[in-house]
Amino acid sequence: MLILEEKKRSLEESLYATEPEFQEKFQKLKEVELEVDSISSEIRKREEECSELSAGLKKKPEQESRTSYIQRIKEITKNSRKQHADVERILKETRELQLESNSIQERLHRTYAVLDETMFREAKKDQVGRQAYRLLTSIHESFEQIFEKILSADRVQREIAENEKKLAAMASRSLNIERLQADLDAIIEENKHLEQCLEMN
Repeated sequence: MLILEEKKRSLEESLYATEPEFQEKFQKLKEVELEVDSISSEIRKREEECSELSAGLKKKPEQESRTSYIQRIKEITKNSRKQHADVERILKETRELQLESNSIQERLHRTYAVLDETMFREAKKDQVGRQAYRLLTSIHESFEQIFEKILSADRVQREIAENEKKLAAMASRSLNIERLQADLDAIIEENKHLEQCLEMN
């Protein structure tokens, strides 16, 4: 395990030395993932606040005016638009990073193909060349395994995020229906009250 970690570190260092922009793109990708996590956390926090407000609203005996309902709806819409814009921006950045990552991978494959061919020719000449070629092949195989593990971990993370998003959407849908029903009931009660006031006058 320790040898594999050392090989991984060595491969990353050699990769960053030959392709310094790859390190920057990898760092950028990590930052985008952190930002997505931060926004997801903020969305969950807002949903909890919304749930608490909804529970508080049900407990309040006095009726709120239509203006406050309209104000709340505007705030929810504004927050929703902002979150949508943030998600769109992150998706755009992720697509750009994916394109750059694909481009770098293609260059790495071409570089390896040239290096493999050169080292293979050298391996035919002497023992040192053969050892160097075996080492190159071993490093390449290790790098491929690491790359596959990273892709696999990324797939799992995306599946987890997707499932969390589905759960949040289901909870939000339920919450929104309950909230809308509560608002509708409150408006009906307010209308009845206004009708009674009109009849008295």
